[in-house]
Amino acid sequence: ENFPSDGVLKFRRAQLSCLTTAELISLLKPPVFQDVHVMIFIGFGFLMTFLKKYGFSSVGINLLLAAFGLQWGLLMQGVWHMDHGKIKVDVFKMINADFSTATVLISFGAVLGKTSPVQLLIMTILEITIFSINEHLVANILSANDVGASMIIHAFGAYFGLAVARVLYRPGLRNGHENDGSVYHSDLFAMIGTVFLWMFWPSFNSAIAEPGFVQLTAVINTYLSLAACVLSAYAISSLVEHKGKLDMVRLQCCCLKKMLKIIFQTAKTVKLFLCICHLHRYTFKTPHWPVELQWERALT
Repeated sequence: ENFPSDGVLKFRRAQLSCLTTAELISLLKPPVFQDVHVMIFIGFGFLMTFLKKYGFSSVGINLLLAAFGLQWGLLMQGVWHMDHGKIKVDVFKMINADFSTATVLISFGAVLGKTSPVQLLIMTILEITIFSINEHLVANILSANDVGASMIIHAFGAYFGLAVARVLYRPGLRNGHENDGSVYHSDLFAMIGTVFLWMFWPSFNSAIAEPGFVQLTAVINTYLSLAACVLSAYAISSLVEHKGKLDMVRLQCCCLKKMLKIIFQTAKTVKLFLCICHLHRYTFKTPHWPVELQWERALT
């Protein structure tokens, strides 16, 4: 009773026949885009609550920077991919806009509590502009990007944040600041952000991968890496801490940081494995729905 009528199916087939392959593939991307969106607004937002005095600023300014950054990211990245003088928006470009925003939020962690919202908005404009240039140079000209874009996103955001922190450095804070620390509730909320990032990281790493075997490999690689990093982080924390207690700050860092080292090797692993399979002439077949049925399900 719930199946569409023959007339509706014919109309949808006619619609699908007018779409390009890239547009058809993008129809299956909204769930991945939603996962990335959750990471940007909830994962990073609560992760930044690790300081005891900047909880409201962390979540609130994170929302401000993300909302502004994704719009500026769409504009900046659209400059490199104009279609007859127009910037077209699709799911892929929305995901890339979230990626550009992620670099700002990574840098935000290095200057949290030292900058005003206006300064952070200026930093967002500058960083996303430089990010779009760097992405075009690394991905399109040098072809040196990996599946999870860890060099373009994570490394760039980290070093940009360190550069901004160095510019804002004041000798009077050499011995630290009384607000530079965490308390019970700040660690609790930061752990919530860590869990959100941990859950949706496979989607983040595979969002822009080629559909099929490469994308599946990125998901599996990230999935297993995340699980292994959690176990190793808890084991090491219980060994080095006093009386075997767990350090929440160390767990927040290690559960995600160790996995980033593995992400750098994802692209190399996939390429090496594909070369070996090609040499041995192996063929991998996975059960899948007919392409037409996939697009129809995406539209319903």
